[in-house]
Amino acid sequence: MSNPRKRAREVVKNALSIALPDFTFRPAPYRSGSAATLPVYEVATPRTDISRESVEDELQDIRLEVVLRVAGGDAIFDDLDDLCQPLEAAILAALVGEFEESELTRIETATAPDGAEPVGLLLLTFQTRARVALGNPI
Repeated sequence: MSNPRKRAREVVKNALSIALPDFTFRPAPYRSGSAATLPVYEVATPRTDISRESVEDELQDIRLEVVLRVAGGDAIFDDLDDLCQPLEAAILAALVGEFEESELTRIETATAPDGAEPVGLLLLTFQTRARVALGNPI
């Protein structure tokens, strides 16, 4: 397996490109701009906790975050909530073949004023686990 953090981002990005065909992937954090550039999504792995299992391998517990930004309206929170379940299913299905354990651990919604129109934010936080062979320990 390539770097587990990188692989987690790749797997989720690929799953979201299918689940969210009208969204644009942004590899770097989205900066405020026109609502015309929305909807967008980002995938990040901001934290990994590592524990040694043996002299041969370690466990990496990877925190994976998916952020969606959509143009706001009167029902923005309902719209964001409607996205949660299908996205959770698509992401977990993609991770299951690559990682030992994966689960959704947090859902956050908010609005952020970007320009003349509010933007709805959906943050899905997942925890996934990778077993990594250490090679030839000294």
